[in-house]
Amino acid sequence: MGQASSSQDSFVGFIHCGCDASSGRENEFTPLEPDVLGDSLRQLEGVEIGSWRATRSLSASAWAMARRRVFASHLKTTFANHHRILRQVGEGTYGHVYEAETMLPGQSGNSMPSRPRQVAVKCFKLAEASARDASGMGEKAMRESFEKERAILARLEHPHIVKMYECFEERQSLWVVCQPQWMKVPLLVTTL
Repeated sequence: MGQASSSQDSFVGFIHCGCDASSGRENEFTPLEPDVLGDSLRQLEGVEIGSWRATRSLSASAWAMARRRVFASHLKTTFANHHRILRQVGEGTYGHVYEAETMLPGQSGNSMPSRPRQVAVKCFKLAEASARDASGMGEKAMRESFEKERAILARLEHPHIVKMYECFEERQSLWVVCQPQWMKVPLLVTTL
C-alpha cells in the first residue's frame, strides 16, 4: 500500500471494530496515517487463524484487520470515488445523514459490488464543532461521540440494529457508512 498525498483530500484510516491494531486493546480510538495502517495490515496478515485463536489478545486485532481488508481500497481514494449521495434524509447540530449508494466497478475503477448497494451515511462536520466552541472542546467531544458510536455499532449484531459497514475521516468530516434503517426490517403492519 502506498502513501496517500498530504493534500487536504488525503485520507486518514480508522481501525474497525474498536481495536488498536498495534496493541490489540479494544475500545481505543486510533486514527492512523495510511503508511502506518498499511504496515499494521501487512504485519497482521501473517497471523494464522490458529495463532490468533490461541492468543486472545491478537484475536480482536486479527478480526479487525480482516474486516479492514474488505475496505482497504478506500485508503488511497476519497468517499466520492466509492459512494454517490442520492439525497439528504436528516440534519442535526453538527452533521447530516444521507441516503447513498455504492458505485459500480465501471463507474470508479474499483472492485465494488456488481450492483449498487443502498447505504446510509452519517457525516459529522468537525469544522462546525470547532466554530461553535473556540476552546477546541467541541471537536474533541465530537470525536469522542464518533468513537463511542463506532465502537458500539462495530460490536452489535442484531436483526433490529443497523449494521455499520465502515467509518473514516476525510476533509474535516467524520463519516459512518451503515445499513439504511429505512430498508432494514419490513414493518409489522405490512407483514400482517
